Amino acid sequence: MAKDESNKKSILAKIKGVFFLVPKALIYPMKKPFASIDEMKHDAKVSLKNAVSDLPKEEEKYDPPIKTTEASKYLGIQITKQEKGKVSFLASRTLTGDIPYLSPEKLDEIREDLPNITIFREENKIVIEVDVEKIIQEIKDKNLGMDEKVMKKYALEGIYNKIDCDLKNLAKITGGEFKVHTDRKLLYGIAEKLYSGYDSKKQKSQEVVRPMDKEKSSEKILNNWQKAIKQDFESCESIRGRGK
Repeated sequence: MAKDESNKKSILAKIKGVFFLVPKALIYPMKKPFASIDEMKHDAKVSLKNAVSDLPKEEEKYDPPIKTTEASKYLGIQITKQEKGKVSFLASRTLTGDIPYLSPEKLDEIREDLPNITIFREENKIVIEVDVEKIIQEIKDKNLGMDEKVMKKYALEGIYNKIDCDLKNLAKITGGEFKVHTDRKLLYGIAEKLYSGYDSKKQKSQEVVRPMDKEKSSEKILNNWQKAIKQDFESCESIRGRGK
């Protein structure tokens, strides 16, 4: 009997948990009147999961899918995988050129002119690596004290341009139509995913650094700085000595 009572309590608790979500679902359109169906589905899943256990913050945030133009769909572009820091998509031979039949000379040209692109001829696959961290660092170096939101805008444009240039330069070698075809939706979607991967990695690394680690890091920087000054002073003294 006691066992039955405990089961009843357990079931009731679950029912209460589910019904508790109903008011949130009813006021949802007021909070996000322009949300897409995909975003609404995502938020509903998050609410259900949070009712059972706490979700990591990065899972709560809606990550919109990459979109492509109708022209790209007609040319055979199909997104097969999209996550933070990585995107895979299929493209027709019309766009990429005949990758499996590239001559050794063409492959050497790609390796020399486009070192961040790797061709897997047997698998009919192209891998483009974009150094997001380098792009962002260059922006920061040229624009000291730039606001984070503005910096992200410049970073997305930088990633977009890099991918666009790589695809066009590759197509010039392979004979593909990517040299004239540009899909802004696709490129900005890829840029967003690559930036998200960088941002997520940066946030995790910041969480790992504890106050004690920061203190040790500061001491290390100070010691290195003092050593550098001492070396500069000694080298300066030796130059003076030679001039006497």
